[in-house]
Amino acid sequence: MKQPISIFIMDVSNSTDNNWEEIAEYVQGWEKTIHSLRTDSNQIKVHHRMGDEILFVAKNFSTAYIAAFFILLTWKFKKQTPYFGFSFGYTESNLEKIQIDSWNHPLIKRAREQNEKIKNSRIRETTMIFDIDEKIADSHQVKDSKETLNLLAQIQSKLLYDQTDQQRLICSLYSILREQKKIAHLLQKTSSTISSHYKKGQSELILQIFYKLIDTLNILQAGENAEKTEDLSTLSKEFATSIRGYMKTNFKAFYPNL
Repeated sequence: MKQPISIFIMDVSNSTDNNWEEIAEYVQGWEKTIHSLRTDSNQIKVHHRMGDEILFVAKNFSTAYIAAFFILLTWKFKKQTPYFGFSFGYTESNLEKIQIDSWNHPLIKRAREQNEKIKNSRIRETTMIFDIDEKIADSHQVKDSKETLNLLAQIQSKLLYDQTDQQRLICSLYSILREQKKIAHLLQKTSSTISSHYKKGQSELILQIFYKLIDTLNILQAGENAEKTEDLSTLSKEFATSIRGYMKTNFKAFYPNL
């Protein structure tokens, strides 16, 4: 039976700088975090390799993007940022039984190709590029969906790049805590100060794009089945909630200076 899957290959820019061992250890920490997020409804395989690379394979089209978004938003090395090549499609393999370090599915090659596009671009306009297996829908739908996904990802990347350190921190904290009052208390700032940074950093638009990208992926997977789209939306929300819950429980690991 075919399973819908999403894949990303993540690399880190400038990872061969003097702190490469610290980067490798940090990436390994993310591998462990992702391992802990596996559930029956969101089967996940993850493999950290070659120092700064993560291969991520998961059930359902939106899962890889959700994980990547939280990695990107809470990443601690500003001058050495992660970038992601994505692919989406179906596999006949049982995801629970595959050996991810040796699994050679065509979608992995496609994810790597997208990753390489970012790596080799002289001007990096995005931190994410999406590719879709043409067999999952008619050619026009696949083309339109891919264009939409990549345009939204490019806009989101630009908005994140333009944020100040404080704006990025508040955007990151809000994506997890969901309350500006909690952030104000945590940072010992007034609510109005937090609100100002939140607005000037375009955090609301960044999060709107996050949800729009998820919706686009869920609709692509469900096809014309509205009920299935709702079910996938529920699964996406549950996965995002599980990530937030893990980060709240292990808060100091992600925000050691707070």
